Amino acid sequence: LRDRVPRLLRYFLGGLGGEYSTAELASYLLFDPLYCQALIGFGREDVWARKDEIQAFFAA
Repeated sequence: LRDRVPRLLRYFLGGLGGEYSTAELASYLLFDPLYCQALIGFGREDVWARKDEIQAFFAA
């Protein structure tokens, strides 16, 4: 995804601090469909990895 962000914007975002804060700001500025799809994919992977824990939570 990094190559989809214009170089100048990457430069400014790189000076803002940690990788997480930079990624969060980039998501607001760009709202790129590929970026959003990647975030959704990460969420799905997390849910599947914790499926039993989540089911137990809702069953309680």
